[in-house]
Amino acid sequence: MAQLTEITGVCIRERCRWDSTALLTVETADGDVTGKVDCDPDDLMTAQEYRFVGQWKTHPKYGDQFHATSFVLVTPHSRQGIIQYLRRAGEGLRFGPVRAAAIYDEWGQEAIAKCRTSPGEVVELLRRKQLQFDHAAAVNLAARLGEDAALESCMLDVLDLLTGRGFPR
Repeated sequence: MAQLTEITGVCIRERCRWDSTALLTVETADGDVTGKVDCDPDDLMTAQEYRFVGQWKTHPKYGDQFHATSFVLVTPHSRQGIIQYLRRAGEGLRFGPVRAAAIYDEWGQEAIAKCRTSPGEVVELLRRKQLQFDHAAAVNLAARLGEDAALESCMLDVLDLLTGRGFPR
């Protein structure tokens, strides 16, 4: 069995898709990588960081590609990633990119943690910036972000346990 490798990178774009397979451009610390992964169309979001586990393979025409057998979302650290992460968590709560950007501009990389733990401060900040957001919605946002954190942690633990043991994603 070939050696499994792990890479972490930001999903830049989906280059093409056929059935449940996507060909991606992933920006890693070592440069852009072409990744091939089995996933549903909504599983991966651009500008978000993921941890991919798989193998390097050389395509005769296109060169080196990373064939991922599994992946998990990593809590983002960039401005764009945090805003998109918060916006996605706030879907249906009237929480879009403007409110997410205001929160990021105030708390920077602590924005997600602040939204998880201090919904009252989030409401107060948005009120000061004249971006009304009610307390119940802020509590729902905090709950969603808490669930996301728990899921990400659990998925990383399961990924570590099962990767390389013949289980599909």
